[in-house]
Amino acid sequence: MLLINDELKFVCWEAKFLKKPQAFNFNRIEKHQSFYLKEYSKSNVLCFVIVGIDYGRADKRVLIFKWDENMDAIFEKGFSIHLKKLNTLPFNKIEKGAFNFDNIITYEDLVHH
Repeated sequence: MLLINDELKFVCWEAKFLKKPQAFNFNRIEKHQSFYLKEYSKSNVLCFVIVGIDYGRADKRVLIFKWDENMDAIFEKGFSIHLKKLNTLPFNKIEKGAFNFDNIITYEDLVHH
Protein backbone atom coordinates (compact mmCIF):
# COMPACT_ATOMS: atom_id res chain seq x y z
CA MET A 1 0.00 0.00 0.00
CA LEU A 2 1.03 3.59 -0.59
CA LEU A 3 0.02 6.63 1.40
CA ILE A 4 -1.34 9.21 -1.05
CA ASN A 5 -2.96 12.43 0.19
CA ASP A 6 -3.31 10.93 3.69
CA GLU A 7 -5.14 7.89 2.27
CA LEU A 8 -3.79 4.35 1.96
CA LYS A 9 -4.11 3.01 -1.59
CA PHE A 10 -3.75 -0.65 -2.52
CA VAL A 11 -1.00 -1.37 -5.06
CA CYS A 12 -0.88 -4.15 -7.63
CA TRP A 13 2.52 -4.52 -9.32
CA GLU A 14 4.80 -6.58 -11.49
CA ALA A 15 8.58 -6.22 -11.41
CA LYS A 16 11.35 -6.78 -13.94
CA PHE A 17 15.10 -6.38 -13.59
CA LEU A 18 17.79 -5.41 -16.09
CA LYS A 19 21.33 -6.45 -15.11
CA LYS A 20 22.71 -3.57 -17.16
CA PRO A 21 21.33 -0.47 -18.89
CA GLN A 22 19.63 -1.60 -22.08
CA ALA A 23 16.42 -1.11 -24.04
CA PHE A 24 13.28 -2.31 -22.31
CA ASN A 25 10.68 -4.10 -24.41
CA PHE A 26 7.20 -4.39 -22.98
CA ASN A 27 7.17 -7.95 -24.37
CA ARG A 28 9.04 -8.86 -21.17
CA ILE A 29 5.70 -8.47 -19.43
CA GLU A 30 3.60 -11.61 -19.66
CA LYS A 31 0.13 -11.37 -21.19
CA HIS A 32 -1.56 -12.51 -17.96
CA GLN A 33 0.41 -9.90 -15.99
CA SER A 34 -0.77 -7.12 -18.28
CA PHE A 35 -4.35 -8.43 -18.12
CA TYR A 36 -4.51 -8.34 -14.32
CA LEU A 37 -2.82 -4.93 -14.09
CA LYS A 38 -5.27 -3.50 -16.62
CA GLU A 39 -8.31 -5.00 -14.88
CA TYR A 40 -7.26 -3.88 -11.39
CA SER A 41 -6.50 -0.38 -12.70
CA LYS A 42 -10.19 -0.01 -13.58
CA SER A 43 -10.99 -0.02 -9.87
CA ASN A 44 -9.44 2.11 -7.15
CA VAL A 45 -6.17 0.14 -7.25
CA LEU A 46 -2.83 1.67 -8.26
CA CYS A 47 -1.10 -0.57 -10.80
CA PHE A 48 2.58 -0.40 -11.66
CA VAL A 49 5.26 -2.15 -13.64
CA ILE A 50 8.50 -1.63 -11.73
CA VAL A 51 11.76 -2.01 -13.65
CA GLY A 52 14.99 -2.18 -11.70
CA ILE A 53 18.19 -1.34 -13.58
CA ASP A 54 21.76 -1.90 -12.42
CA TYR A 55 23.84 1.01 -13.74
CA GLY A 56 26.90 -0.01 -11.77
CA ARG A 57 28.25 -0.51 -8.29
CA ALA A 58 26.69 2.55 -6.63
CA ASP A 59 23.99 3.35 -9.17
CA LYS A 60 20.83 1.25 -8.93
CA ARG A 61 17.64 2.74 -10.37
CA VAL A 62 13.96 1.94 -10.55
CA LEU A 63 11.57 3.05 -13.26
CA ILE A 64 7.93 2.92 -12.19
CA PHE A 65 5.32 2.77 -14.95
CA LYS A 66 1.71 3.49 -14.00
CA TRP A 67 -0.35 0.77 -15.71
CA ASP A 68 -3.74 1.47 -17.25
CA GLU A 69 -5.61 0.72 -20.48
CA ASN A 70 -3.32 3.02 -22.48
CA MET A 71 -0.20 1.23 -21.23
CA ASP A 72 -1.86 -2.08 -21.97
CA ALA A 73 -2.47 -0.91 -25.55
CA ILE A 74 1.22 -0.15 -26.14
CA PHE A 75 2.09 -3.46 -24.46
CA GLU A 76 -0.11 -5.19 -27.07
CA LYS A 77 1.91 -3.48 -29.82
CA GLY A 78 5.21 -4.72 -28.37
CA PHE A 79 6.38 -1.22 -27.47
CA SER A 80 10.09 -0.88 -26.76
CA ILE A 81 11.92 1.93 -25.01
CA HIS A 82 15.36 2.41 -26.54
CA LEU A 83 18.22 2.95 -24.11
CA LYS A 84 18.72 6.56 -25.21
CA LYS A 85 15.11 7.38 -24.27
CA LEU A 86 15.17 5.14 -21.19
CA ASN A 87 18.06 7.22 -19.84
CA THR A 88 15.93 10.39 -20.04
CA LEU A 89 12.97 9.02 -18.07
CA PRO A 90 12.49 10.01 -14.43
CA PHE A 91 13.73 7.32 -12.06
CA ASN A 92 13.90 6.52 -8.37
CA LYS A 93 17.28 5.76 -6.85
CA ILE A 94 17.70 2.62 -4.80
CA GLU A 95 19.48 3.47 -1.56
CA LYS A 96 20.15 0.94 1.19
CA GLY A 97 17.96 -1.57 -0.64
CA ALA A 98 14.88 0.66 -0.79
CA PHE A 99 13.31 3.24 -3.09
CA ASN A 100 10.50 5.76 -3.01
CA PHE A 101 7.62 6.18 -5.43
CA ASP A 102 8.57 9.80 -6.19
CA ASN A 103 8.82 9.52 -9.99
CA ILE A 104 6.05 7.64 -11.72
CA ILE A 105 6.01 7.38 -15.51
CA THR A 106 2.65 7.59 -17.27
CA TYR A 107 1.53 6.74 -20.78
CA GLU A 108 1.67 10.44 -21.63
CA ASP A 109 5.30 10.60 -20.48
CA LEU A 110 6.20 7.82 -22.91
CA VAL A 111 4.37 9.05 -26.00
CA HIS A 112 4.93 12.79 -25.53
CA HIS A 113 8.43 12.70 -24.03
